[in-house]
Amino acid sequence: MITKKILTTLLCSLVVLGLVSGCTVKQHKTEDQSTPSGTATERDKEREVYGTYGIPDTARNSQIEMQVDSVEVVVWEQVDTLGTVKKSHNLIKAHVVITNLSNEDIELRPKDVRGFIDNEELTVTTNDAAWEALGIKGDVIEDRTVHPGRSETGYILYEYYRNWVEFEVQYKDSSLDFGIKFSEDDVITLRTTTDTTQTVPSETDESSDQSGDVSETETQPVEPTSASDLPGITIPVPGGG
Repeated sequence: MITKKILTTLLCSLVVLGLVSGCTVKQHKTEDQSTPSGTATERDKEREVYGTYGIPDTARNSQIEMQVDSVEVVVWEQVDTLGTVKKSHNLIKAHVVITNLSNEDIELRPKDVRGFIDNEELTVTTNDAAWEALGIKGDVIEDRTVHPGRSETGYILYEYYRNWVEFEVQYKDSSLDFGIKFSEDDVITLRTTTDTTQTVPSETDESSDQSGDVSETETQPVEPTSASDLPGITIPVPGGG
């Protein structure tokens, strides 16, 4: 009788031990599957704190998916035949893909893809000559009706006139907000030959007739825009790193 009780007690102990061991293994497996890598954790934390996605990256809400493939800072210099810079344009070129995730048409406008430098909104550039110089003519975002499940892809071009630190691109007022780190070494310089001279009247020659008509003209160049002190692009990271 005593032997039977001992065997019963041992059997129950083994069953209980097996159940505890099984639960422990299952718990560790769940933790291993649900714990992201350190890089992913930092990335999620950065998105949570700043609501900013890196480039290239894709983000979505219930209506729109926005993908930002690339952002480039370009200094476009217009020069004369001697190579003298007559005018300089400081441009930011972003390539985006907008996908309609809703069940209704959306009316997409270039200005819907908003560009910011230090929280100051930039104007979308529709300079045809700039498009051509940068090689994106025919591949820019234009006014479009985007049907459900369809996408519109192309470039958005912005021009800026002052130094800045941070650049962001955002779809309307949504949380689809992208930022990028950039350095001056990554700025692209592009030169094209163009005639940007202006003809202005010279001072009236003493030998001109009594009507006051100017006898000759002289050509003066347009003052170039300085391309020095180019900015970089940075985004803050948690902990001020």
